[in-house]
Amino acid sequence: MTAIAEALENKRLSGAKHTRSGVEKAFASIAWRTFRLLPLKDRCLLRLALDRGATTAELAGLLGTNWISVRRRLERLVTWLGHPAQQQMLAAWPRLDQGQRRLLYLHRVLGLPLREIARQGLMKSRDDKRPAAASASSLRRMTRHIDRRIRALVPADPLHARAGPPSSAG
Repeated sequence: MTAIAEALENKRLSGAKHTRSGVEKAFASIAWRTFRLLPLKDRCLLRLALDRGATTAELAGLLGTNWISVRRRLERLVTWLGHPAQQQMLAAWPRLDQGQRRLLYLHRVLGLPLREIARQGLMKSRDDKRPAAASASSLRRMTRHIDRRIRALVPADPLHARAGPPSSAG
């Protein structure tokens, strides 16, 4: 279990309020590459909460939502960062080509469905004959290929080898 997940678990078990020191300890273990990979809104939220010491109420006022939504978003973000599947993806990130990184960013980081990526034409087909937008089926095939490559590049943690990504619903 990573330091991020441990800090969240300790906070949940103790029933303590969202403290800056607990999140700071968790944030200290996040690699810089991981932080840069996050969407801009999430990066800004973490920066304000950790660097500037903004409270959840202040962040809620800034975002125009209630403080519970902000707290849940921070917890979901920290959980996502500490998940073993994300750690594997980030460890293999430098060894993937640009197209593979783009697909992973759109699908796994931003959470866009493959159908939507294909519909908007955000990924091009890998065929030299047809430089048209890739179909959803070819994107699924590319995703499976990337997953196999990540597993080959980075050995899985045996305790979490079958764990899937956390759900983003909340």
